Amino acid sequence: MLVTCFGYTGYRNAKFGQIQVHESITQISRELLMQVKDLAEGMDFQVLHGIVDCLWVIGEPIAGFKEAVERETGILTEVDSYNWIAFLPMSDGSGAYNRYFGWQDTSKMKIQSVMARKGDTPKYVRRMQKELFEVMAEAKAGRI
Repeated sequence: MLVTCFGYTGYRNAKFGQIQVHESITQISRELLMQVKDLAEGMDFQVLHGIVDCLWVIGEPIAGFKEAVERETGILTEVDSYNWIAFLPMSDGSGAYNRYFGWQDTSKMKIQSVMARKGDTPKYVRRMQKELFEVMAEAKAGRI
């Protein structure tokens, strides 16, 4: 619920927006994220990155981690597991954790925030990316 209303509360022209609410959501989110990060590290998971509504980790058993998070926080969670994942680079060279693609354990590609999914992308770029993702989907595990 906090993620859903987060942007609206901080928007200066929002009818019911209030910066103090926006800041409180940020504080609660950060505290929860740090709690879950510490829990992951305590269970020997490698933490790759965390943002407002997700934490990227490497380790097993993921089901045990999910149960521990739900027990400790009282918040129901979802798990997306990947055989491999690629984060697209930002201008500083680090990975953008909201732009990625990967092969999920559910035997399908997940593609997030790439040009092929945007309506204003030229058709030839969209086609090229879709064809590339089809080829990459054949790499079911390991390195591409």
